[in-house]
Amino acid sequence: MENEISDRSHSKHLKDLKAVEKLKKPIRGTKGISLLLSLPNFDIVWDLPPDYMRGTLLGVTKQLWNKWLSAFISKDNFQIIVKRMLHVKLCGDIRQSIRSLEFAGKYKATEWRTWLLFLSLPVMKGILDEERFQSYCLFVDSIYCLLTESIKENDLNRVEYNLLKFAGECEQNYDPAFITFNVHSLTHYRYAVEDTGPLWTTSAFPFENGIFLFMKEINAPNGCLGQIAKKWLRRNEFENFLSQQKNDTSHTVQYCNNLFYNRPPLKNCTIVNDAVFTGKVNNCAKIVKHVLGLLKKTTPSVHVFHRCIFKKMLLHGIKYTRCNKTNDSVIKTINDDIFEIHYLLVVNDKCYIYGRRWKVIDNDFGLDDNGLPIVKHFIKLEKKETSNSLVEFESIKTKMLVKDTSDDVYLTSLPNNNEVQ
Repeated sequence: MENEISDRSHSKHLKDLKAVEKLKKPIRGTKGISLLLSLPNFDIVWDLPPDYMRGTLLGVTKQLWNKWLSAFISKDNFQIIVKRMLHVKLCGDIRQSIRSLEFAGKYKATEWRTWLLFLSLPVMKGILDEERFQSYCLFVDSIYCLLTESIKENDLNRVEYNLLKFAGECEQNYDPAFITFNVHSLTHYRYAVEDTGPLWTTSAFPFENGIFLFMKEINAPNGCLGQIAKKWLRRNEFENFLSQQKNDTSHTVQYCNNLFYNRPPLKNCTIVNDAVFTGKVNNCAKIVKHVLGLLKKTTPSVHVFHRCIFKKMLLHGIKYTRCNKTNDSVIKTINDDIFEIHYLLVVNDKCYIYGRRWKVIDNDFGLDDNGLPIVKHFIKLEKKETSNSLVEFESIKTKMLVKDTSDDVYLTSLPNNNEVQ
C-alpha cells in the first residue's frame, strides 16, 4: 500500500539540506542553503506565502482563459463575450480599466483581477458548459473570500474544500498537463492565509507600484540604479529638512510643503459632516417637494446634488452624465438593502440619498452540495421598486459594483478597501 505523502516542513527541509551536502545533488527541489535560514524564528516553508498576483492572476486565471479560448469558445461565442463586456460599467474604485478580451494576451495583473473577481462569471455564464462553469465558480468564490478583510474559520474550511475540488476537477475537465505548479499551489492557500493573513497583505502589487515610481526617476540608459538611489535620497533629505521648518511660515516653505503633503483645494464644493458634495446646487423643485413630503417637513432648506465623496467613497446619482464608463450609483445599507441613487440631498445639514430600492435574489451561477449558491459575493437583480424613498448617509455600508450584461444584472462589492484596485 502506498504511503500518504506528507506536506513539506521546516524540519524536513533541513534534513534535505544535509542530504544535498552529502550527495552533492538536488533533493526534492532543494539545491542548497538559503541565507533566510539565518533569520531567527523563520520557517523556510510557511513564512514565504504564495503571491496571488503572479500565481493566481497571471498564472491560473490567464491559463484558464487561454485553455477556454483554444478549445471551448467558438468564434460566435467569443463575439457574444465581447458584446457582454461592452455593457459592463465598473465603479470608479477600479482605477485600471480593463481592455477588450481581444487584447487578453497583453493584460496586466490588475486587469486579470477585475476579470476574475467581477466580470468572468456574468460574462461566461451560458458560454462554458455547466460542469466547467461550476468548477470555475469554486475558484472565483475561494479567491474572493481569501481577499476579504475578515475571514472566519468556516470560510477557510469551505475554501480549502473548494480549491481541492477545483484542482482535482481541472485534470478531468482539461488534461493532466493543466495541473501546473500554480494550480497545485491553490491547495495550500488556506494554510498560507491562516499563517500570514489575507492574500492582499502579501501580494506583489505594492512592489510593482514602487517599481513604477522608481522608473520615473530614470532619465538616461546608463547607471539606472545610481539615478534612482541618488534622487530618492535627495528627496528624503529634502522632506526631512522641511519637517524641521515647522515654525517657518514663509511662502517658500509653504510652497515646498504643498509639493509633498497637500492636494490642491477642491473648487465649487460643499462640505457637510463627512460628505463633500461637488458641483453646483441643482434646482429640482419637484424633487424638493417630494422630499419634504417624505420627511413631513415644511422647511425650504433642501439642496440637491449629483455627486459627492463620502468617507473616501465616490457616489453619484443616475442623472450624473459626465461618467460614461463607470457606475457609482448603487449602494448597500447596513440593513443589506440595495439602493439606486437618483439624487444626493442635504436637508438642514443632514445628508440623504434619494432613490429607489432594488429587490435582489441569489445568483444563478450554481448550487453547492448543501443547496446554497457556490458564489457567495454575487447577487442578482429581480426588479426595481417603482416608488422613491430616502436613506441617510450614516446607513451606507458599502458601494456595489453593477454588471449589466444586457441579459441580466448582477451585483457585488469589492472584497476589501485596503488594496488599490
